[in-house]
Amino acid sequence: MLDGLFRIVETLFEVRIRPDEAPVWHPSVRFFRIERPAASGDAPAELIGQFYLDPHARPGKRPGAWMDGTRDRWARPGAGLQTPVAHPVCNFAPPLDGRPALLTHDDVQTLFHEFGHGLHHLLTRVDDLGVSGISGVEWDAVELPSQFMENLCWEWEVLQRLSGHVDSGEPLPRALFDRMLAAKNFHSGLQMLRRWSSR
Repeated sequence: MLDGLFRIVETLFEVRIRPDEAPVWHPSVRFFRIERPAASGDAPAELIGQFYLDPHARPGKRPGAWMDGTRDRWARPGAGLQTPVAHPVCNFAPPLDGRPALLTHDDVQTLFHEFGHGLHHLLTRVDDLGVSGISGVEWDAVELPSQFMENLCWEWEVLQRLSGHVDSGEPLPRALFDRMLAAKNFHSGLQMLRRWSSR
């Protein structure tokens, strides 16, 4: 799933996501860097930002899913550019008995949602500390990047590349996807009415 998510992000935003090195607070936490490839083959890639990914539930960990900024992008006077660092956190079931961790479609949406918040923080080009990344974002806009990423989980072309049966590797059957989409959209008109009538 992560490989698929990273390939989507790399394609959409013309960046590269690579493993990186940093101390972590638990062995299941991983650290990555986002780079913009150099224009010429000889130049080094530009570091855009870095992120910790803490995907699995464990004793003592707060439940739920969220993303926080660890460090904001900032053009520090006289000290150069400080690149952002984020940490998306989820509570998915960990791998068991040598088998990979399995995600439900809801889990996949959660991963994409929180990663969208992370991208909002990491891909900013604003250099002012008070408003770069997720800092100072108006409440009516704060969910936009996460909803954008989450909606990709409902695109057949995306989901068939991301999904795979744990044993056979076969992607999600199209008929099952169509039923999932129909269930998602069932009563969506009433949901819209409820939103408008409560205002």
